[in-house]
Amino acid sequence: NKPEQEARDILEKAGFTVAKDVKNDPSPTVAKGNVISTNPAIGTNTQQSTPIQLTVSSGKEQVRVPDVTSTQVSQATANLKGLGFDVRIQQVENPAATGTVVGQNPSGGATVDKGSTVTLQVAKAKPITMPNVINQDQNAARAALLGGGSPATLQGWRCRRRPG
Repeated sequence: NKPEQEARDILEKAGFTVAKDVKNDPSPTVAKGNVISTNPAIGTNTQQSTPIQLTVSSGKEQVRVPDVTSTQVSQATANLKGLGFDVRIQQVENPAATGTVVGQNPSGGATVDKGSTVTLQVAKAKPITMPNVINQDQNAARAALLGGGSPATLQGWRCRRRPG
């Protein structure tokens, strides 16, 4: 894993001919500009007159980030992981439905290194303070529960009287 020019110098000093044009390939492990491999391979019995082709790293593979906003976090995470991304979740207050992706970084359409981390901003449930309705009659309790401006509805609830 030597820089291209250093590899050329070593091979030419050893009497080999190095092809002028290099082949560029992405590599998740070899730094951009360094030699990944040679053809013929190192260690192969080769005549010095045979030109050696260098394959040089173009860096990590670049991939486009999909836009996963407005989807549920479970689906967004599955899609991103399926494409080789790492996913980080950040819960944020937002009026969107709980679990909905409301933002992402990097944004959809960006080009990044394969295996990069995508941070998803996900709407979290808003905390609701439950009013004390103990010992109130049904109408007063209903008014107290609905009086906070909560969009919640009361369905199927029952009042029980404490024995006493």
